[in-house]
Amino acid sequence: MRLSVITFTLAFVAWVDGSSPSPSPSPSPSPSPSSSMESAYTSLVAATSGSCDDSYTVNVPFTLDLKDYSTTSDSEFNTCEDTLAMTVAEILSSKTSCVNTAVRRLMVQPYFTGHDIRRLSTTWATFTGSVLASPDTCADIDSCISLLSASASSVVPTNLCSVNGLCGVTVASVDEYSTTTTTTVTVTTEDGGGVPWWAWFFLLLMVCACLMCCIMVVISSTERGSHRNYDYGPEDYPLMNRGGPMYPGAMPMTTPMNSLPVSTVPMGVGPMMGGGFSPTTARMF
Repeated sequence: MRLSVITFTLAFVAWVDGSSPSPSPSPSPSPSPSSSMESAYTSLVAATSGSCDDSYTVNVPFTLDLKDYSTTSDSEFNTCEDTLAMTVAEILSSKTSCVNTAVRRLMVQPYFTGHDIRRLSTTWATFTGSVLASPDTCADIDSCISLLSASASSVVPTNLCSVNGLCGVTVASVDEYSTTTTTTVTVTTEDGGGVPWWAWFFLLLMVCACLMCCIMVVISSTERGSHRNYDYGPEDYPLMNRGGPMYPGAMPMTTPMNSLPVSTVPMGVGPMMGGGFSPTTARMF
């Protein structure tokens, strides 16, 4: 009799447990994409909002090379570039007001993942900027770049996907952004500045030498031109060629020998055969 009572009791307990099962919890509604993006954006703003005070003294110029990046954003709260700036500030424990992104995308170029143009979906991008960090976070540029490089590969894709709906982004590399600077060198001489006197002396000497060379060249060219244009006159010809031009049928105008001027003088002749003197005429040329 005692055994049957125990059996009844166990059976009753089993029936009660089977007839009154515990109610299953109702599934909670999944948040909408818009509300999840807003929540992620609000959390990012809370971590990076505020003013940039004098404690941020480490200037960190950076460059993020991204793969599978696109400028298209599904968020109505923030752009992809602003999310990147806020992410850098979050990693370096800085503020968004300390991030300068004047040059945001130096290069955004698509490339083919295959020979099919329909697979043109991957984009490389370079995001460049500078951020002021606190020495409490990283003491110098190298340590800040190391910290950014270690955390960007996980934080950047997470923030872009949760805030902007841009998922699948990969951080290819994080480097220090180097700019080209122009260095001006000032040379001070012994006389208080300017060019020394001996430099002016040699410069003036060279100018004078150049002027003399130019004058000699001009004079020599003028002399050569005068010889070419010289008009020969009768005095430049030999004596036998004088007389001017010859015309057809004309005789050369020369002076005959018999036309030379003569003078007559009386000359006496000695006695001949007892005769007296008889004057004769002698010619003198």
